[in-house]
Amino acid sequence: MMNILHFLLENTVFQNVLQDLQLNVLYIENGCTHQQTIENIHPKCMFIANSFEEGEVLFQRTKPHIVIMYVTDFSQI
Repeated sequence: MMNILHFLLENTVFQNVLQDLQLNVLYIENGCTHQQTIENIHPKCMFIANSFEEGEVLFQRTKPHIVIMYVTDFSQI
């Protein structure tokens, strides 16, 4: 099963569309363990939060157009 973050980071068409439309995306995953992938790809229009608390701070700072939350346990939110 493909992780949604891998799809968003590795799909250059998706990133190109976001850049063309000048949209920013905030991706929030509690306990995100994909830091190596993120560092290798350097997404220009995506902000990655490793916790919901960090996501809230990034949301206030970056004012993203789209927010994607990857939730595996609903008690986390």
